[in-house]
Amino acid sequence: MTRMTLQAGVAGLIVTVLWAGLWILPGCGSDSPVAPEPTTGTVIVETAPDSIAAPWSLSLPGGELVEGVSDSVFSNAPAGDYVLVWGDYIGWRTPTPNPMRKNLSGGSEIIFSVIYAEDSETRGTIDIDPGAHVPSAAWSLSGPHGFQFAGTGSARLRDLVIGDYVLTWRPVPGWATPFASRGTLGVGETMVLSTEYLTFSAMALVTVPPPPAAMPALFTMGSLEFEDETPHEVTLTRSFTWTDSEVTNGQYVELLQWAFDQGHVAATPSSARTVMDGGDADLFDLDGVGFSVTFSDGVFATSDPDAPMGELTWYGAAAFCDWLSMREGLPRAYNHATWVCNGGDPYGATGYRLPTEAEWEFACRNGMTDIPDDFFEWCQDWYGDYGGNETDPTGATTGTNRVVRLYSRLAGDLYSGCARRPHNFPFSTFSRNGFRPARTID
Repeated sequence: MTRMTLQAGVAGLIVTVLWAGLWILPGCGSDSPVAPEPTTGTVIVETAPDSIAAPWSLSLPGGELVEGVSDSVFSNAPAGDYVLVWGDYIGWRTPTPNPMRKNLSGGSEIIFSVIYAEDSETRGTIDIDPGAHVPSAAWSLSGPHGFQFAGTGSARLRDLVIGDYVLTWRPVPGWATPFASRGTLGVGETMVLSTEYLTFSAMALVTVPPPPAAMPALFTMGSLEFEDETPHEVTLTRSFTWTDSEVTNGQYVELLQWAFDQGHVAATPSSARTVMDGGDADLFDLDGVGFSVTFSDGVFATSDPDAPMGELTWYGAAAFCDWLSMREGLPRAYNHATWVCNGGDPYGATGYRLPTEAEWEFACRNGMTDIPDDFFEWCQDWYGDYGGNETDPTGATTGTNRVVRLYSRLAGDLYSGCARRPHNFPFSTFSRNGFRPARTID
């Protein structure tokens, strides 16, 4: 390796190396030269604090080695891979990560930036563990003073400044992306940030109809109890799974925090709304009487994690289904500007969605493990008149109210109890408005 030095920045150690650009002249008859695509860029080295002459060495794409101290700017640097190694400075801790690697493209710039800390400053260690299922998973860590570091697999990072850290796990095809790991690093502590990649949602799912039954299935939907429950024959051609009970506060808040951290949700202490696809629908009522979910300083929390999630708008239920799909690497079902589900074909959606009204009633009669008699559950359909005998019905094409279902124990029998058709404005909230995500499986 050739050793060489450059005139560098603040502390000025050194000798200048010139990288020259090249002009290519056009053929005969041209009036002016033509500049080629840029093959050079700018390399910036920034060290702090300015009170010390922090040393470093920079490896160039051609194998040369440049040494310097403190801040430096190199113009006309050749494009390619650069490796910077931070040197030791007596009385100060050598920063991590060390070395740092960056790629310079022509016409662009890269910045190597670091903060040296005095030996007397308290530090700690972070151990990173992606779990046994995907041991080589990629991640990125952010922390105090703008600290950013990315890596893969298990790692131990020493001499880190104390404070709050967030570890973001990267998607892996075929696995659900875990939620971000958070923690506060204390003096002399070793903090473990760990996870486990899963192949499906941690929420318990049941198949409808229960095996060994299979689709297609024909059943009589509706009852004679009320005039909007006109009995008619419905054929469902596809089996589906859904959660064995309503989504809880804890489950919703966990996925909501992930969506907020990813920039899919905007929130204030009194409201939360989707921002995907340019949409702005309210998701739930944070000011609802007795509502146990709160938002403060960028963090959602709940004081009653095991209770069913209520005070939800229809949009808040549909958005959760999309977040769950995204976490598992599945295509999301809803457009958040129009709220059309899979182009108008909910049964053909690959990801999670709200159950259709027909699916809900069929499940109520054929395998619902937790029949709700005091909690309403949002369905996919607009409320409207039944359309006669149908196959895979999707309800009215438009409307003002969305269907919410529950089992009425005041009805005379199971069939009548499963046929009740409450409905509500999609933007409305109620303390007992919840939901269950569903997903077509064949």
